Amino acid sequence: MTLEERLQKHGNIDQNQDGFVDADELSTAKSILDMELAEEKSEAHRRMAFAALGSLIVFTFLLFTPFVDVDRISAISELASMFYIATASIVGGYMGVSGWMSKR
Repeated sequence: MTLEERLQKHGNIDQNQDGFVDADELSTAKSILDMELAEEKSEAHRRMAFAALGSLIVFTFLLFTPFVDVDRISAISELASMFYIATASIVGGYMGVSGWMSKR
């Protein structure tokens, strides 16, 4: 979404209705847009962390089902360990950064 589309979504940014957009009105609109973009980014990070956590749970559950042979598990053990490390680092990074940001 472009800047013009975002500004049109909020309606008229001319707060005092004088027909001109001054620097204060423009900075207010810019700060609102910056907050919205930060919220969208945070929401995307949260969805990514929850998807990684869900994939860890589903993958672990599938390994313990009788549908997967022990030979297949031993064949993908190195790949599975890399998968666990990668997805756990995504979840841990999200938890760490969100905790750090809440203290700021």
